[in-house]
Amino acid sequence: MCGSAASAQTSFTTRHDRPGGNFLWAIASGPAGLVTVGDGGTILTSTNGTTWTRRNSGVTDWLVGVAYGGGRYVAVGDKGRVLSSTDGATWLSVPQSATTARLNNVLHAAGMFVAVGEGGAIVTSPDGRVWTARASGVTGWLRAITYVNAVITKNNFPGLGGVVSSSSSTNYPAEFLVAGQGGIILESADGNTWSSIADEYWTRGAEYPVRLPTNDLEAIVMIGSSAFAAVGQDGALVFDKIYIQYGGNPYLQPLAIVNRVVSSYRIGQTTARLRGLVQGANALFATGENGTIMMAPGVNGPWTSPPSGTTANLVSGLCVGNSLYVVGQNETILESTPLYNSRLANISTRGLVGTGGNVMISGFVITGTAKKSLLVRAAGPALTAFSVPGTLAAPVLTVLDGAGRPLASNAGWGDAANSGAVAAAATQVGAFAFAAGSADAALLVTLDPSSYTVQVAGLSSGTGVALVEAYDTDGPASDASRAINISTRGFVGTGGDALIAGFNISGAASRRVLIRAVGPTLGAFGVDGTLTEPVLEVYRGSTVTASARGPWSQQANADEIRGAAFRSGAFALAEDSKDAALIVALFPGSWTVKVTGVGNATGVALVEVYDLP
Repeated sequence: MCGSAASAQTSFTTRHDRPGGNFLWAIASGPAGLVTVGDGGTILTSTNGTTWTRRNSGVTDWLVGVAYGGGRYVAVGDKGRVLSSTDGATWLSVPQSATTARLNNVLHAAGMFVAVGEGGAIVTSPDGRVWTARASGVTGWLRAITYVNAVITKNNFPGLGGVVSSSSSTNYPAEFLVAGQGGIILESADGNTWSSIADEYWTRGAEYPVRLPTNDLEAIVMIGSSAFAAVGQDGALVFDKIYIQYGGNPYLQPLAIVNRVVSSYRIGQTTARLRGLVQGANALFATGENGTIMMAPGVNGPWTSPPSGTTANLVSGLCVGNSLYVVGQNETILESTPLYNSRLANISTRGLVGTGGNVMISGFVITGTAKKSLLVRAAGPALTAFSVPGTLAAPVLTVLDGAGRPLASNAGWGDAANSGAVAAAATQVGAFAFAAGSADAALLVTLDPSSYTVQVAGLSSGTGVALVEAYDTDGPASDASRAINISTRGFVGTGGDALIAGFNISGAASRRVLIRAVGPTLGAFGVDGTLTEPVLEVYRGSTVTASARGPWSQQANADEIRGAAFRSGAFALAEDSKDAALIVALFPGSWTVKVTGVGNATGVALVEVYDLP
């Protein structure tokens, strides 16, 4: 997800084009990198977004849509063509008889592929290989598709006051949404049975009328936590708004009905046909004819038009890493300038330190070309000043390299020869002070760009709650290297024994981060007693600003999560596992991530925060 840091100063670099070449219609992200497809069976791939490689598709048909899910890339196109690839490089044609209509788009969500096309064609597949035709009830072409898996909380809707507590949420029924010719918008809870949203509103007895557009709609995305926006003909923007009722008594009774009102208007003064729509945590990007790119912090604007540097028709886009990628006519591939200029200044995790396999194990990665100075601490006794019960009496802190070799260790920070420098570094970065002579541990280290592990155990096999921290002491002016993530494995208990990660974003702009709570996938690494279904909550102070629970791959932006993990060097999560993951754009300041188990379940989990490039 891109975000509010995007501005009129955003510009684009052409990473690939071929005058007179084929039209690129779609782009997707997966573990093997970016894939874009187009006319004449064109397939181009890239692992860095800069260098693109042409792949042999084995066909000359139009390829109009591409998605990743279930361990494979799937491309669709003319005459019902379906191609499949596990690595983005080698593609196989998939025989299917579900339709011979041109398929204009494909999406993977809720454990299935859904493709839409000409003549109202909708086909579905559990694995990208066996396809089934579904009745859409319409005969016009369909192109736009998204999946809305909404979670409505008090924080999404501040007007709800205390009716929905900050720790509770209500799932709006998850659904696929499809749009196309003449402004038709269809919905389906399972991908199999489809109906017009106008019919759905009627059967629910919505209080407000539905004003469906008549403009052709070419792209649709989920926005915020519970609604959608679509773009199309003559600069049209269509969006829908959630209305919440409580059994007929607003704000007084438990959630009973969710109604939506569809509105339609034109983006700015543009009359260009808009072909693509990309959403971020706090931004929308629309693309269209004659090199049109428009951006805004939300559907209500204000909309600005950064220079695209091309007059090619631009069709589709995707946010990956710190950039927006846009594809279109003449095999054009554009990459935006970086959309964020902030950074993670410090990262920490609080959890229960046990013995043996249940010691606290954290990891972090340093990227760049220069050495990085870090203050690493393990707080135990110091936490009592913050009313934390059951603290670890004497932490033993060890920093290890990527091969597991110890680089430095400390037990009792005041006993170290450089204790003065450690105290000064803590003051410099704004860390709370350790008491003189306390058994808290700290290390001031200078490390090469690489991956590292921090282990926190108890002296003499002691157990208790501890906080592990890593502070960047070089300051925001140093961009030659940076710490990009922290990941901590620990035991998730209940109440005060939840696994809690904290981090601080410095700078003037929002920062985009990938946050994951991994339980089930840890089993593949030989970890016993894993948390079966983690719940992930992001806090600003005491307020929940975002939340997620599994299955992660059923989220609308699952492709983006896969791509962000790949670009960050994170291991892949098992498809359809109940691990939790989200990408959010967060304002500068302090943030907290809390990991608990569904139904107060307990077990070992890994909480990760990745600073996306």
